Amino acid sequence: MESEPSRRTSPRFDSRIAVRRNLRMTLSDGRTGTGSADLRSEGRGELRRWRTALAWASSTACGWLPAPQVLAVTCFLSGVVLLASGATPAVSGRLGWLSRVLPLPVVELSHFAGSLAGASLLLLARGLQRRLDGAWFVTVILLGVGTLASLTKGFDYEEAMVCAVTLAAVLPCRRQFSRRASLLDEPFSFQWVAAILLVVIGVTWLLFFSYDHVRYSHDLWWQFEISGDAPRSLRATAGAMALLAGWGIWRLLRPAPPDLPAPTASDLGVVDSLVAQSRRASAHLALLGDKHFLFDGRQRGFLMYGLAGRSWIALGDPVAPLDVATELVWRFRELSDRHGGWTVFYEIGSEHLPLYLDLGLDLRKLGEVARVPLERFTMEGGARKALRIAHRRA
Repeated sequence: MESEPSRRTSPRFDSRIAVRRNLRMTLSDGRTGTGSADLRSEGRGELRRWRTALAWASSTACGWLPAPQVLAVTCFLSGVVLLASGATPAVSGRLGWLSRVLPLPVVELSHFAGSLAGASLLLLARGLQRRLDGAWFVTVILLGVGTLASLTKGFDYEEAMVCAVTLAAVLPCRRQFSRRASLLDEPFSFQWVAAILLVVIGVTWLLFFSYDHVRYSHDLWWQFEISGDAPRSLRATAGAMALLAGWGIWRLLRPAPPDLPAPTASDLGVVDSLVAQSRRASAHLALLGDKHFLFDGRQRGFLMYGLAGRSWIALGDPVAPLDVATELVWRFRELSDRHGGWTVFYEIGSEHLPLYLDLGLDLRKLGEVARVPLERFTMEGGARKALRIAHRRA
């Protein structure tokens, strides 16, 4: 039987048909492309409206509520929950199937890390109350660590939910914490210290109450097994208590803040006369009344300074002859060292650079000094166009 001739076309012809059909469909139905563009535009608009609504809701909530105070309390309570969870045994049955998913070292480290995060949150809550930006950042990290550790140490989803809810409340309120200060230098009130001590006593009692049927021995510290709730809780609670005890000892042993008296009227009179004899225009900044002064024994010169945290900052070189300036610089270094401070000289000249290097200080260039002859200076002309624009904007 004779077969019919094949009707298959060549690949090149098929390609031309396909291209022609695609072009015809695209050109004949322009509404399809327009409709897709409209849908994408509507989708972007809807997403933008949702973002605006969420931003407004978060800012409104943080504006209505006393966010730093409320978040400090919730952060403190989250720390208490993590410490209590670390001092008690895991829920029966959860560790069995968790051990089939995670190795024993992960469970042990999660238990220990959860308690350390809880102890740290007790301290960071004070920083949140004081609106410190560093406290907000570290709190976000520790709440995430606490959420993950609660799940991997015994699938304690209840504690994980507490940390996750607190984290969700802390994240939108970033703008409420704008103070740039050191966490270690923040003062703790008596009530705050008493609250931390009560938590320590309560968690310690909870540990002994939960494992009163377990006889204590030194071998408990070195037992690592999936069913060893008591050794895990003992190590985690001891680590958290050691962290809090180390913080307390450091606070007690740190140098006391200096109690510097304000300059008297006679001091200001001596400063006024020395400034009048100085050829430095910056020496007149001593007359603003916001600085402390360090005089030599015969009041032939002075050094003006201020305190910022642990930094003792001297403004400029001493207003004194060279031999007196050497004595003042060394006395200022000894004074700051006596109080555990950091010695800083700001806006110094090149005349005394060897002296500052002898003190063991490092040099940091922060900018330049411009001297403008005012009698010939003008804002007119094309060369001063950028300066005029900047002046009007300011």
